Amino acid sequence: TAPLPTNTSATSTTQKKTTASTSTHIITSRDRTIEQVREVIVPLFKEKKDANRCFYNRQGSIYRHPFSTSRHQEYDIDIDRARKTDWLAWLDDLAAGVRKRLGAEAAPALLRDQLRDLLAIEEFVFTHRLGGLPDRVPAELARPSIDNDADNELVRVPPLLAAQLDADEVSRDVAVRAFNLFHGVINGLSFRAFRTGFIVRAKFMRNDRDALFYAPKDRPWRPPNDYRSAKGDISQGLALAAVKRDETGAVLPCETAQGLSKSQFPEPGSRALLRQAPHDWFVELDLRGGEAPRRAGLPLKKNRDGLQRWRALKQPAFRLIGAPSFKTWLDRALTSEHVKLGDYTLILDRSYEQSLTVEGEAIRLTAEPTDTRAEIAVPVIDDRPYPQRTDSLLFDNVVAIDLGEKRVGFAVFSLLDFLEKGLEKDLPSPAIGDDGKPAVKSVAVPAFRRLMSAVRRHRRSKQPNQKVGQTYSKALMQFRENVIGDVCNRIDTLCARFRAFPILESSVGNFESGGRQLEMIYGSVLRRYTFSNVDAHKAARRHYWQTAERWEHPYIHVRQWDDATQTHSGRPKPLKIFPGFKVNPAGTSRICHRCNRDVLKALRKMPDEIDVGENGGIVLENGAIRLLERADYSPADRKRFRRRKERPPLNAPVRQGKHRRDWLERIAKRNMRQAPLSKMSPDTTQARFVCVYTDCKSDCKFTGHADENAAINIGRRFLELIDVEKSREALRALTAEQE
Repeated sequence: TAPLPTNTSATSTTQKKTTASTSTHIITSRDRTIEQVREVIVPLFKEKKDANRCFYNRQGSIYRHPFSTSRHQEYDIDIDRARKTDWLAWLDDLAAGVRKRLGAEAAPALLRDQLRDLLAIEEFVFTHRLGGLPDRVPAELARPSIDNDADNELVRVPPLLAAQLDADEVSRDVAVRAFNLFHGVINGLSFRAFRTGFIVRAKFMRNDRDALFYAPKDRPWRPPNDYRSAKGDISQGLALAAVKRDETGAVLPCETAQGLSKSQFPEPGSRALLRQAPHDWFVELDLRGGEAPRRAGLPLKKNRDGLQRWRALKQPAFRLIGAPSFKTWLDRALTSEHVKLGDYTLILDRSYEQSLTVEGEAIRLTAEPTDTRAEIAVPVIDDRPYPQRTDSLLFDNVVAIDLGEKRVGFAVFSLLDFLEKGLEKDLPSPAIGDDGKPAVKSVAVPAFRRLMSAVRRHRRSKQPNQKVGQTYSKALMQFRENVIGDVCNRIDTLCARFRAFPILESSVGNFESGGRQLEMIYGSVLRRYTFSNVDAHKAARRHYWQTAERWEHPYIHVRQWDDATQTHSGRPKPLKIFPGFKVNPAGTSRICHRCNRDVLKALRKMPDEIDVGENGGIVLENGAIRLLERADYSPADRKRFRRRKERPPLNAPVRQGKHRRDWLERIAKRNMRQAPLSKMSPDTTQARFVCVYTDCKSDCKFTGHADENAAINIGRRFLELIDVEKSREALRALTAEQE
């Protein structure tokens, strides 16, 4: 049957759009093909606005799979009208029209568009016809027809598939596998056909061409005045007799280099002077017919100590250009006999510009060379000895890490102070930092904000498989990698600053926003610092720590887990770190580090109905608390808070009387984790921790950053696992051995 006719209004609208568009750009073959497809499919939509959303806004789809989990449905289509069209025949006619136009336009871009249209239509038709094959088909339909060696090189049929195609009949699956093989070959050829250019790279190892040349610049040089009074070799180099100057006192680099060569580079000072003087590096290439100017300089041979005498270059020389950091390595070979150069590799990149033409039924590709880029890869051998460290490499501190939504809270504890005091006295306190205050702070991770913005944009966009796409989105994956790198950088910096190993929570959760993303991020962070028995996690940890996987602390011993008591009360064993250690996170964000009490744990021991006294007071087994329900202020007070850009704190207590326990738990959570008072704070709405106990160990109830409070509790939880007596004994033995 013929294609469906379009109504008059749609046709006139299309003509108006085409006429208007010709004034701004040329109508290409692809535009005409798309317009032909649109003219046939648009009348099938029951609502014209749905057609505009589908074609112009790229929203929604005409068909949804029956097992699709998307919350969006397909557009309403006039099924009866669609069934009256022989779509495969219409697509064949469309492909014939594109094939007829193929080659009519000489512009290469238009030819590529025509060829893309033709391949797309034929692939669509061919794929759907494959879906209608019977269970058994003649093997000759799927058997490749290879006429020459060139085709044989392109289509490599696997031996098992070739054996199956030798039969008279094959199953539908075998035929589809054969056609998929051909489809892969066509995809590879189409990629080569549609490219506009390519690069051919050739590499050459130059034997007996192993020298780079130091060439001073042919212009006067005025060294900074600080060089004359410097403590290094440069001041002595400027005072050498071989240094040549002009009438103004400026140093002449070429004459000075030749003078140093004649005097056999006296030290100290010669090499430092050559390195600081303006110079270039050249490479000598024996090119046939080369017209590069001849130069003179100081050759620097591979794996040989010292500079060679000044000489003129026999072959054309080419100046090395590139990043200054690359030239710095070459300059180091001047001043250090332990830094040497290896055999360099010559790399030639030849660029080609490709054009596509159609000659009858053949497609011809023509490539013309445009330019050539030459590079050399110079291996640098650095045998300088590592500086000897005199400080102790023992980890005498631990840094407890709380991974928050936008910040990383940390608290540093001294293991030596803890072993001296033990657990008999007050709760272990964080160590004192360089500023005289406890080493408890939080550091921001800027990549969090960028990730959360990307997550919000992703969730606002309309897409069919949003949850699956959020997990496997390449853009979000890159954001997650950035956050992982930033968090690990913060942890590594803290460990290096305080000479400590990290203590982290074994799991993280209860996030306000982006919870799924943060769980994946912190899961990767934890696996870099703590033990995991998965082979992939072990390999990633060894890669991050340069083939190392675990360490054993020299004197800290921890108690093993006792299955009978379900506590860490077993025999002591040496502490193994990876290089961190993880603890159970239960309750670390709810416990006040000042009074060491958990209000939710105490509330859950109360009956279902709890008596609330005056001013929201409740008496629990471990103390009295006061709960506030909301912020109740006058309009004038609220205006004052808005002017100060502050949030009104909670001030209205819970009503007196009996209340359900679960409701009071929610109120207690809201009291403990509050938003910062300032609206200008970049923290989350759960960043402030407030203790609800009226007799908290301070002049007033403790109020501080929630991540810092949790970090202190995480550090204390680790210290509770240490066997103090066994660790003290091991420390005394280690100290005696060192003495």
